[in-house]
Amino acid sequence: MAPPKYTLHYFDMAGRAEPLRLAFAICGVEFTDRRFARDEWPGIKASGFLPYGQVPVLEVETDGKKEVIAESSAIMAYIVAAHGAAGGMARTAPLDVARVEEIRSAVDAMISKISPTMWEKDEEKKMAMRAELASTTLPRYLAAIDARLQDSGYVSGDTVTAADINVAEAVAWFTKGILDGIHTTIVDAYPRVLKCAANVRDHPRVVAWHKSRA
Repeated sequence: MAPPKYTLHYFDMAGRAEPLRLAFAICGVEFTDRRFARDEWPGIKASGFLPYGQVPVLEVETDGKKEVIAESSAIMAYIVAAHGAAGGMARTAPLDVARVEEIRSAVDAMISKISPTMWEKDEEKKMAMRAELASTTLPRYLAAIDARLQDSGYVSGDTVTAADINVAEAVAWFTKGILDGIHTTIVDAYPRVLKCAANVRDHPRVVAWHKSRA
């Protein structure tokens, strides 16, 4: 049986697909990074190709047969199950598996608190929501996550897991300066979170991935 061929479908942006791209890179797995423009989206959504009408989706082709995996958490689970051992991302001990899922869930919950502000059209209300996030909600989540990481910054063991990638991508988003009302220094008080982000950012295969995109 030939190795599967992978095509990851998403917008031409980081978003929910970037952790998956980094997971493929860390595991040393080649894939087609199918990025589409915003004006292509209506046609793609109407095509029936997307099981839930959302992206990302991963197309897996094995010996001419194609399967589609939807939902970013399911795609990440597949990458780790299929290739995680080669990239050091896999965990087998029940407590380690649980810790990875715990941190992934915590990061997802934290990000979900920001989502309503992305769609708020009333600018005054939006900035009030962002102020609450910056002063209370995000620090609470960041402090809790920081306390659960190891001193090394890793979630579990001494290699990057899916949860480490999620933490790193959240930090990258917060520090880009694109979230009005949320200062780029919001993560500075959390040393383990910063170490976690650095562990992912400085991973040789992640560095190579970013260079290939430059």
